[in-house]
This record gives sequence, structure tokens and C-alpha cells, in this order.
Amino acid sequence: MCCCRAVIVVTGRKVDKVCINKTKKTLSIFFGLLLILVIFSCKQGNDVSDAVGSLVNYNGCKSFSSGSGNFQSYTQNQECLEYIAGNGILYLKHINAGFNCCPAEIFADVSFKNGEIIIEEHEAEQGCFCLCLFDLDYEIRGLEPGLYTVKIIGPYMNDVIFTCAINLFDSASGCFCIERDYYPWL
Repeated sequence: MCCCRAVIVVTGRKVDKVCINKTKKTLSIFFGLLLILVIFSCKQGNDVSDAVGSLVNYNGCKSFSSGSGNFQSYTQNQECLEYIAGNGILYLKHINAGFNCCPAEIFADVSFKNGEIIIEEHEAEQGCFCLCLFDLDYEIRGLEPGLYTVKIIGPYMNDVIFTCAINLFDSASGCFCIERDYYPWL
């Protein structure tokens, strides 16, 4: 809606310059606000643009024989994720991750997307004809307090991705476990 006056001349219709300037200014403001709206509506989840994650340690082929005092908190059929946040670092421990008994090396790709922390775990080789359970330690730096979904994709999960939500607003630590009912978790 234009609140300006039009001047009609004998040779044709002519619009006052004041009206054109007001219209240009109104359109500029409208498109500027539209651009800001589009930018913020596309941003989902927490800002993880500065986040960096890495696998810092792993150990295993774990033994769950009776009397083993090292793994009393978790049973063999549980796959768990412990987390603790402090000093600007999120520490993750993936407990009972399934790998080949002779992986040569275990490595991981850590990525971030729309409030998700995605960890893809890999082994360098399948050196033996057996599987066993390992514990993997990760460090994530550059996360702001917020709600995150952690997804862990491992080589022997049978397309069942380990997923859990962590709340770095309310709790600086926690644990999430799922039960697995197939080898090597049995």
C-alpha cells in the first residue's frame, strides 16, 4: 500500500519521486527482514561451528569373566555412553563398543550437524575371526551449553545406531545404556 500522491500529466501518468523513494525504502526493509528470517529459520540445533572432536584413547578386548573387578558397573550385553563436561571440554566414553579382536587400529570421524554429534567408528583391519568389546574415549571442544543428540555408528551394530540425548544445560554428567542381544554383546 503506497501512501503517496500521483501526479497526472497531459502526456501520460507520472509518479512523484517521494512515492518512489518511500517504496524503495519499504521494499529494502521488507527484503532485509525476509533475509534475516530465512537465515534464522534455517539454523536448527545448537551452534557447533567451532566444535572439534577426536578419539583420544581406546582399550579392550575386554574380559567379563567372573571375578573381574574392572567392569562391575556394566554387563557384557550393555552398550553405554558416559559423559562429563568441564573446563570447556565434553568427555565421552563409549563403553562396550564392538570391534574385531585384532583391529590393528581403531579410529573415528567426529562431525557436527544441527545439534547432533555424529561419531563414526572404524577399524583399520579385521585381523582375526572374532569380535570383542572395547571402551573408547573422546574429547569434544568448542560446544556451548545446550541440548545435543549423540549418534554413534559402529562397524558391527547391524544398522542399529546408538543414539542418546545429552543436556549440557542441566547436567554436567550422565550415562545412557542400551541392551544388545547379539554377538559380541552376548
